[in-house]
Amino acid sequence: MLPRVDGAGLVWGDVVAPAASVLGFHESYDPWASRVVLHVVGPDWAVPVDDAVRDAYGPVRAALRAAFPDRPFTSDWGETGRMPGLVLGGAPAPWFAALCLLVAAGSAGVAATLGPGAGLLFALGWWWPLGRLRPGAEIDGVGLRFGAAWVPRASWHEVVDVSVEPAGRRGVRLRARTADGLQEVVVPSVLLPALRARLWRLGGLRLRTDVPALDLAYARWRAAARGVPWGLLAAACLAVPFSPAPFRVLALGALASAAAGFVGAAVEARVSGWRNGGIVWMTLAWATCLLTLFLFSV
Repeated sequence: MLPRVDGAGLVWGDVVAPAASVLGFHESYDPWASRVVLHVVGPDWAVPVDDAVRDAYGPVRAALRAAFPDRPFTSDWGETGRMPGLVLGGAPAPWFAALCLLVAAGSAGVAATLGPGAGLLFALGWWWPLGRLRPGAEIDGVGLRFGAAWVPRASWHEVVDVSVEPAGRRGVRLRARTADGLQEVVVPSVLLPALRARLWRLGGLRLRTDVPALDLAYARWRAAARGVPWGLLAAACLAVPFSPAPFRVLALGALASAAAGFVGAAVEARVSGWRNGGIVWMTLAWATCLLTLFLFSV
């Protein structure tokens, strides 16, 4: 049950709080229960916003801010702007704590068997996947960052749009198309009203639900398309000392890198607009691929 505004003030169930007694609001997130708790300062109410009422919380939240515009409306994420992400579809804290305990136990077992160095390497090997399981949505006055802590922040002028879609029973997937590609994160759906309001207040962006899937796919592969040509060229250079025909390996590596570079340029042109020469780059990519196939056949 959520509070509602009427002529007498604020009503929550059978309890009525006069408007003069409402001093402010504060939102907090309980990761163990995966729910928002709305604290009404003055009457000292702690209103749980769980799965049963999450869809109705957005209009109620907007009505409270409109009815009490002079009351502070704060939140746990108001200063940092960081909202937690979901871990394996569940509440972040218990899942992440359990996974960290498993990794710590595995590291201790490897260290006891193979030595402390091997245990440290085991723990470092799990650092990246655990970091990917602990993403978040960070939205502040500078810009936004969706994903793990090492994802680069995108300034507001670099953000094209932000879209949302359901992700499981308790989450929503946010996708931000930026000048460098695509950022994604899955957050608890109970945080969606706060996320929507924060995006509009700080960045002037509305959440979209109609972004074409093809545009999202090109944006997702934009960063990879930039790096693959350099990876192919580096692999060819590393293979040269071990090959009986080094010049052939180097030539084929250069051609493969050039073909990947043309494809990457076409992807870049598709994302930023065909006016940037996408047709020309795609034609050159096909020509280079055909030349590579011809060289492989001779």
